[in-house]
Amino acid sequence: MPESEVGSMLSLNQVAAGYYKKQVIRSIGFDVAEGDIIAILGANGSGKSTLLRAIMGLLGQVEGEIRFMGENITGHSPRTIVRCGITYLLQDKNMFPDLSVADNLALAGYGSLATIDFRHEIISLFPKLEELMPKRVGLLSGGERQMLGIAMAFMRKPRLALLDEPSAGLSPQLVKRVMDIIKGVNSRHGVTFLIVEQNIKAVLEIASRVFIMKNGILKENHAFANLLLQDNLKEVFFS
Repeated sequence: MPESEVGSMLSLNQVAAGYYKKQVIRSIGFDVAEGDIIAILGANGSGKSTLLRAIMGLLGQVEGEIRFMGENITGHSPRTIVRCGITYLLQDKNMFPDLSVADNLALAGYGSLATIDFRHEIISLFPKLEELMPKRVGLLSGGERQMLGIAMAFMRKPRLALLDEPSAGLSPQLVKRVMDIIKGVNSRHGVTFLIVEQNIKAVLEIASRVFIMKNGILKENHAFANLLLQDNLKEVFFS
């Protein structure tokens, strides 16, 4: 086994991917250790979401190698990757709008080994969802759908959760609540997180490591500990 994979949950080596003939990300290489909360920051269009989609098997053409728990998952189907223990928050596109909140949560956890107690614990983290259980998802507000999507991502008790802008559409109070939930699920249940986020300050407060995506290239920022003291974080990261 290559040295870079020793102790790594997820390992990417020279990964490149895109859409049709357009390459969006290139030469991506990094390792994710079990228990990490990794924030991926970057301007719109820099390739952040494309990276998550490549890991999740949602792109047809992926070059390089993606390994999870030592197994090469490059080119595997999303269904196979989910069964490996990876889940993906895909902005509400993984929901069934004509079904109830309760039905969507049940489908999200179908076939997993997560205990009923664990699922009840996750749902209890979102008190508003408990009130909305019988409501059809198509009638929910954007913030309510976002909370549901995050809860659905946890229903299978994944080993690794890929979250694409979990704070999108949420009020400042709910953003803090969601970040606290992510931190709690990480510390109590050992779930590892790879988070694409535009709310830089919120995600920096929980991240253990930070990567910056620019023009399809990903680089780790090793000096992010003091960044919360900066007045203009977007300028620090994206200039």
